[in-house]
Amino acid sequence: MKIITYNIRHNTFLDIFSFWRKRYSKLIRYITKESPDIIGMQEITRKGKRYLEKRLTDYNAYGESRSSMFLTNEYNPIFIKNNIDILSSKTYSLSDDINRLGTKTKEDNFPRICTIVHIKDYMIVNTHIDNSDADNKKRLLDILDSIIKKEKKENEYLILMGDFNMSLANDDLLKYSNDFNDPFRNNKNSSFVPNKEIRSLDHIFLDKKLSYKKELIDNKTNDDGFISDHYPLICEIDKRS
Repeated sequence: MKIITYNIRHNTFLDIFSFWRKRYSKLIRYITKESPDIIGMQEITRKGKRYLEKRLTDYNAYGESRSSMFLTNEYNPIFIKNNIDILSSKTYSLSDDINRLGTKTKEDNFPRICTIVHIKDYMIVNTHIDNSDADNKKRLLDILDSIIKKEKKENEYLILMGDFNMSLANDDLLKYSNDFNDPFRNNKNSSFVPNKEIRSLDHIFLDKKLSYKKELIDNKTNDDGFISDHYPLICEIDKRS
């Protein structure tokens, strides 16, 4: 099973004159070429989600928006090939009230969410942690952990992905990742285009019972034209260990 996490950058003033459509058309070509089974995206606007849903005909998208203000009302959707049966899906708030979308911690810049999809044998989680202070990031990790424990069934294998706005140089994230099989633990490359000196801010964490046969931070994705200020992470799950 091939999975990708990709922060594709929300629409900004740089996307005037529908530049975002050019980025998204390149994104569609990239997804079509790579043909992942599952892709978690971050910073998707409602307009962008509709655009992708219409054109990525081999996929179904799951996840609600974070129900915040206009221009920041983003999704963390999970796109799954439509030949995979979905058991259920849900979007939670990373706040004190996890069932109320649009709420946030006091220190968050924006409301933050995680999207969860259950398929046979697997629970897939996609999130985007706020770029706030270290204490708040730890709090968000703790909330995320509580949601995972609430949702995960005993016989499921967990796949957790997203933009954590932290590298493993952050001790709290490093401790968090110790609970998982981390394919990118020894990968020194950056997934953040503007600063290639920092280690990856994006991550894919696997259940410790899962193994993998490939891990790649694909820093070639902008070779044919700018798609995003992040590079995608690709991981292929090989087998259950």
